[in-house]
Amino acid sequence: MQNASRIYSTLLTLLIGLVGAVMFHVIGFPVPMLTGPAVLVSCAGLLGLRVQLLGPLKPLCQRLPSFDTAEGFEAHREWERTLAKGNWGMVTWPTDYGGRGCDLIEWLIFEEEYYRAGAPLRVNQNGIFLLGPTLMEYGTPEQKARFIPAMASGDEIWAQGWSEPNAGSDMAAIRC
Repeated sequence: MQNASRIYSTLLTLLIGLVGAVMFHVIGFPVPMLTGPAVLVSCAGLLGLRVQLLGPLKPLCQRLPSFDTAEGFEAHREWERTLAKGNWGMVTWPTDYGGRGCDLIEWLIFEEEYYRAGAPLRVNQNGIFLLGPTLMEYGTPEQKARFIPAMASGDEIWAQGWSEPNAGSDMAAIRC
């Protein structure tokens, strides 16, 4: 039993190191919170989270038509609405805004499980990951009330575009 515990502890330590290394390369800074025995307990709980995270969604996951077509776009909007019904569309958002309040590690696990389940690409990525958090941080109460619920439900889809004099949408061509 003691050997099994030691193996389990070693595997969790390796997992923590791997997550820390991935996070360092993805977001560009070391994550000091990924050390120590408390994290082992936390990660053990997160491993259990994998089993239940997408339980209600897995049967609904299906291949949708490309969202480059009108039919596919509408199918993806309906998927966004399905996700929103269980607060699965914006898992990192606070629960007050229709999310699940996941921290960074929980979000990474969710994303891995989401794609492992064969779930479709997200049509509202710009709204969920760029505009939504920006509004939560800097928006007025009126802006938050107007835009966040519609974004969370999939009723409004957001995009991002740029256009600069003499550069158009080629951000690398911008000159001061």
